[in-house]
Amino acid sequence: MARADKPSVPGLQTSATPTFVVGAERSGSTLLRLMLDQHSKLSFSHQMEFLVDYTPPGQPHPEVLDMLGKLAGDPVFRRSKLNVGAYPFRDARELIESLLYQRGEGCAAIGGTVHRHFARILDHWPHARFIHLVRDPRAVAPSAVRMGWDGTPYAAAERWVESEQEWDALADRLDDDAWTEVRFEDLATRSEEALTGLCEFMGVEYEPALLEFHLHSTYSKVDGKIADAWRKNPEQWARDVEMRAGDMMLKRGYPPEISDVPEVGSLEIAALSMRERVMRTKLRQERMGVELWAKSLVARRLRRWVEKVHSEQAQAESAFIK
Repeated sequence: MARADKPSVPGLQTSATPTFVVGAERSGSTLLRLMLDQHSKLSFSHQMEFLVDYTPPGQPHPEVLDMLGKLAGDPVFRRSKLNVGAYPFRDARELIESLLYQRGEGCAAIGGTVHRHFARILDHWPHARFIHLVRDPRAVAPSAVRMGWDGTPYAAAERWVESEQEWDALADRLDDDAWTEVRFEDLATRSEEALTGLCEFMGVEYEPALLEFHLHSTYSKVDGKIADAWRKNPEQWARDVEMRAGDMMLKRGYPPEISDVPEVGSLEIAALSMRERVMRTKLRQERMGVELWAKSLVARRLRRWVEKVHSEQAQAESAFIK
């Protein structure tokens, strides 16, 4: 049975192993996180980019008060329901590390999802373990477009490629027993088998509660049909993705299926870039509303009110995320 209460106490230290689900955005990380968090010996939080966003390598960590200010303005952190409280942190590193351990009492593994700066995790937790979640970019890219993050699947595929390249660079630094990989397609079509493998990786036994995540979230039960849902998209979308991500797709075991994908020359890149700008503007206006979209342009141009506008944008986008 999943834990009824997961304590939130700043600075709590546990013996739980830091474990992170990493991969491109829109790869199904929220679904996987919800599943794992139902286990009685696992604790996986919402997106935790705030653990790495404010600690760039080679630069001094911010002062504690500065870090508290950054977290207060971070919409993802505010949604995490974590609490910095009044704990007397000695430095920003201690504050950051405390955020991970708040919900880890009695757990074998504790962590969350991170979609960028994967290698920075090792700066805080040198012995962290990783679950690399990978999904067909022909599904990932259209999802990013629908979110308004990109205007075309070609541009969105760039995000996927960059994420996979970042993972390759990190994996080269890890011991074999410090990471594992799971495909979203296996998670959707062979859920119990895929989750059993992940439980073994984290040193716990599989529990049926992992598949009861829908009872505690807005997500529905897993339907295996979602694995190939991208095939309902226009063929041009798949062609765009394969033009940009074909080599990495082959490396990840997703062979391109469109035989006449053209080479991308300067004229094609120019046309794709123009289509990207036009469509992204249109999508963001639809997603945020024209008024908020205009405010974002002004804030960026004047370099004022940026955090306030970003917060409003995040709130508008959150309505489209389960």
